[in-house]
Amino acid sequence: MLHDRFDTEICGVCGRQAIGIGYSAVPSRNSSPVMWLCDDADCIEIAKVTYSMKQDVFNRIESLAAGRGGEEGGAYLDQIGKTNLETLTPDEWYEFLRRIIGGYRKALKNDLKNEAPF
Repeated sequence: MLHDRFDTEICGVCGRQAIGIGYSAVPSRNSSPVMWLCDDADCIEIAKVTYSMKQDVFNRIESLAAGRGGEEGGAYLDQIGKTNLETLTPDEWYEFLRRIIGGYRKALKNDLKNEAPF
């Protein structure tokens, strides 16, 4: 399920926590929803060119980004020499998840930046 790009809590580009920066195609009209963003300059720029993009257009890009996030997590497991997730310490588990999510966000922003406008 896709997150709502106009959710007040989530960056409409990368999915991080939104901080109150918003973009709207027609800011003077109440009928134009605001896309809330994080503080990343790339997200702010990407919002301008993807604002009117249909939500389901992200499916292919999100899939590619998820794969890259998985690669980041796998690289971390290789780095620490573990393949069985059950053997990870709590700190290793959180770092593994951080790498996956960070890799996903980085790939998502890069893919959007490189492919927008669609």
